[in-house]
Order: sequence, then structure tokens, then C-alpha cells
Amino acid sequence: MDAEREALQSTAYPKVQTFCQKHGLMFEVVDLRWGIRDTEATHHMTTELCLEELDRCRKTSLGPAFVALLGDQYGPCLAPTLIEEKEWEALKAQLTSRPGDLELVAHRFQRDENAVPPTYVLRASGTRETHGPEDITLTSVLRCGAQEARRLGLISQEQWHRYHWSVIEWEIERGLLSLIDGDQGATVFLREIQDLNKHILEDCALKMVDRLADGCLDTDAQNLLSSLKGRIADTQSGVLKAHHLRWSRDLVNPKNKAHARYLKELGEQFVARANYQVLERLRELEAGRQELAWLYQEIRHHLGLSAEATRTFCGRQELLTQVGQRLRKNDGHPHMPMVLFGPPGIGKTALMCKLAEQMPGLLGCKTVTILRLLGTSQMSCDARSLLQTICFQVCLAYGLPLPPAQVLEAHARVVQFFHILLHTVSSRNFESLVILLDSVDDVDSIHRARRVPWLPPKCPPRVHFILSACSGQQGVLDTMKQVITDPESYWEVKPLSSNQGQEMIQLLLAASKRTLSPGQRDLLWASLPECGHPGRLRLAFEEARKWASFTIPAPLASTAKEAMHQLCARLEQTHGQLLVARVLGYIVSSR
Repeated sequence: MDAEREALQSTAYPKVQTFCQKHGLMFEVVDLRWGIRDTEATHHMTTELCLEELDRCRKTSLGPAFVALLGDQYGPCLAPTLIEEKEWEALKAQLTSRPGDLELVAHRFQRDENAVPPTYVLRASGTRETHGPEDITLTSVLRCGAQEARRLGLISQEQWHRYHWSVIEWEIERGLLSLIDGDQGATVFLREIQDLNKHILEDCALKMVDRLADGCLDTDAQNLLSSLKGRIADTQSGVLKAHHLRWSRDLVNPKNKAHARYLKELGEQFVARANYQVLERLRELEAGRQELAWLYQEIRHHLGLSAEATRTFCGRQELLTQVGQRLRKNDGHPHMPMVLFGPPGIGKTALMCKLAEQMPGLLGCKTVTILRLLGTSQMSCDARSLLQTICFQVCLAYGLPLPPAQVLEAHARVVQFFHILLHTVSSRNFESLVILLDSVDDVDSIHRARRVPWLPPKCPPRVHFILSACSGQQGVLDTMKQVITDPESYWEVKPLSSNQGQEMIQLLLAASKRTLSPGQRDLLWASLPECGHPGRLRLAFEEARKWASFTIPAPLASTAKEAMHQLCARLEQTHGQLLVARVLGYIVSSR
């Protein structure tokens, strides 16, 4: 489908981009096949990256999120990279009568005891071709074993799919067929060539269909392709845009007038469909604004990040207790906000999330807790949007009137409304209000300002502010100290103890369903003598989680800087030095 991709790139994308710009939106295209050779496209890592990218597009797109171009090729099926122990035993039992096949599978897969439960990991074939002869044989053997295991009820239908689906079916499954809440911005363009079956057998050189190594038609692949098209038509017919072309030997020739008309129609359909999806989503958002759906989405965003941050939280019990004591002491009278500070990566965000989670117990009374991880969402990057969302949330929590439209028109009015709101909540003598703002350095107006007019220098009774900021950054803590002048309001977040650091690593490994062999664990602890810096510990974990039980790991870096160099070196080895250098450069330039 190269001609279709090039047509969309040259004619359709610019039109959609112009349309999006008129509505204040950016239009970005991630083509999962653009510039990728066939051998790279069928590489296991490429497939996993593509599926991850699909998830990101579905999560972030305001309109079109997934477009599939489906022709007459199903594509190669890959052997799974990982097979869990129970599934492996089921497959192995079906191959005992074929010693040669069993030997091939046993040779190509190696047991990894570090996975929980243990898994069998696919070894590289040793050839430069990702889908070479041995891989084809391996795939066929595994298919036979899976077919028999499924017949006997030893594996599920989903497990059976892993041995029969091609990359494109996995992508369509992830981007469309697995969705339970509609098509979510998906479109499938289907190209079907009339009378193609009459010509397939006449010319074995035709590359429009799946072929076996000897040039014969791959009937299994064609049957799976027909099944895939049927699934799309049966479950998501509304997203299907079919194009029926007459057979011609020079069908994909740009000079072929019929093909040129098809490409033109394809581009027009793409533009119309994408623009429609954008407009529909904008209408939904406009209706949602009136129903406060935007606020609930913002709250869910921060709660989701908080749940992830506290999943592997450990230690800090003494600091949590001290903060709770201070909150209870200050609850009955005016007091200054609290500021937690420390170097980057020391664990301030996780601590703030844990405080939010435990706040009712720490304060010892009914509490309304509001948490914002600043800079992680569009509405938490600037003071105006931040205050508006907090005002709305406080009003809803306490049953107070929402901010009127004339207040929201000017930031100064929002600040005034916010301060009055805090005193209103305090005077009701009801539930205490705790507002936690993590990483105040990530709010532009604070980072650049010399004062923070919206931050109350003193909180009224039953209202608490807890802020976190990085130490060592020019101006941020200095700005806070001009507003919050009491030195006792500043609490330093220090490194974890050595035992707590080891506990954190164990929690991270358990959360990712991994473990380490005794020798690997000894090497890890030896590389982290007395290290309690959570950022450094997480870097070490990211390296250690990749160790299989048969891996002989190299010693880890002893400092955070060396660990970053080690991480970059591994990325360069995987993706190439040029790509890594430019990606990191773009990331730095965007900040």
C-alpha cells in the first residue's frame, strides 16, 4: 500500500492540518510503516513499539486516532517472544511425537526464571533475516502445537491467536476491534481488486498477495485475511470505506488513470472522515464543558497518576507522621502553607501522592483532599487554569455556587474568588480542606515570577496547603520564601535508608512481575552501596528488570550521572546513535 501512503502524505494530510489549525489544534501523523523495511516491520520490537504507539494515539487524539489501509496481503505471522510456563507445557505436550520439531522449539526458546511466573524467551535466530527459513519453520511448528492444544482445551482462544495473527491483525485488533466504547476515531480503508483470484495463479511474481517460499499462494494467510475483513464488517461496519478496483497488470502504476482516480477518491475520503471526527469530538467537548466533564477528566488524570506513584511507595513513615502532627496542630487556627523540598528525583511526587491518599487518617477528621501534579496536564501548567479547576472542585465538594462567568473572564477575579472561597470553607466549620500542589516549579507563572499573588501567605483554620518544589533551582524556592516566611514551614525530603532502597527495588520488581537470581541481586546491591536516592534506584531497576535468569549482567553505574550514560548507551545500541542523539536534542529543545 505504498502508493496509498504517498498519496495521503502529499495531498490529504496538508488539508487536514489546515483544518485543524483553524480550530486551534495540531495534526500529527505517525505512520507505522513509513520508511521501514519489510525485515524491520516484522521484528518483534518493532511490533511492540507500534502497538504502544497505537495506545498513545488513542489516548491523546481529539479526533482521528487510527487509520488502517487493508489490501490483499495478510502479512507474516511471528512466533511469540515470550511463552508462559503453563502454555509452554501445553504446546510441548503436543510435540512429543515429533522429536525434530520439539528439538527446534527447545533450541529456540530459553527458560527465564526471573519472570513471575517463569516464561520461555525466544532466542535470536542467528541470521540477519528477521523472518528467515528457520523462523518460518518455527512459526509453523508452534501453530500446529497451538491448534492441537486449543482443540484439547489446554489454551484459550486468545492464546491461540498469538500463533496465527499477523502484525496487521494485531494492530487492527488494538486500534479498533478491541474497543468497547465505539470506534474512537478509527477508519479502515479497504482495497479489493476485482477478479484478482483469476490472476493470482497465472503469475507467481504478483506481490499483491501472500506467497509461500516456493512462490505458491499462501492459502492460510488468505483465509485469515478474509476472516479479518469479515470481523471488521460485522462489528465495525461504520468505519469501513471499501474501494473496488478492476484488475490491471499495471494497477499500481501512477500513470494508470483508474488508479489515479482511486487515489484521489481515497484522499478526499480521508480528509472528509478526519474533519468530521474532529468536529464531532469538539461538539462533545463543548457539551461536556457545560456538564463539567472537563473537570472530572482533570481530577481522574491526577488520581490515576497518584495511584501509579503510590503503588511502589515505601519508607517515609516518620516524615508522614510528622506532617500529620503538624496538620492537626494547625487545623484550628491560621497558619502558613507547608513546603516539601529536595533535589530532583528524591521522591517528592510519590510522597505528595501518599499524603493525599492517607490524608483523612493523618488529619484525623473528615477531609476534602485536592491533588494536582503540576505540569502533567494542560490545565495544571499555568496558574489561571489551575485555580479555575480547584475553585470548581472545592465548590462542588462543599455544595457552594460555582464561579460565575464574569469571574472566570479575568485572572485577578479568579484569585479574589479563590481567597474568598477558602475563608468561606473555613467558616463553615465542616470538613477540613487540604490542597496539595506537587512540583510548583513546573507552573510557568511561578517559575518566572518574583511573587505568587494567588498563594495565601496564611491559611485560615481547617484549610491546608502543601506544596513541593525542587531545591537548587534558581528562583523557585526563593520566590516561595517571599510568601511563606516561616522557616518551620519548610520540610526537606531526604534520601531513603539503604534498607528502604532495597525494599523499593523489590516492590518495583514485584509490580513488573520480575525477580532476580541471588547472584544478580548481590551484584545489584553491590552497585548501590548505601544508595537511597529514588531516582537512582529507579534507573538501576530499569536495567535490572531486563535481566533474564540466564543473563550475566555487567556492573551497574555507581552514580546517577553514570547511570544516565549507561542508559543512553543501551538506547544507542538498540536504536542507533543518530536517532538517540536527535531525539534527546528535540526533547531538550522543547523544554
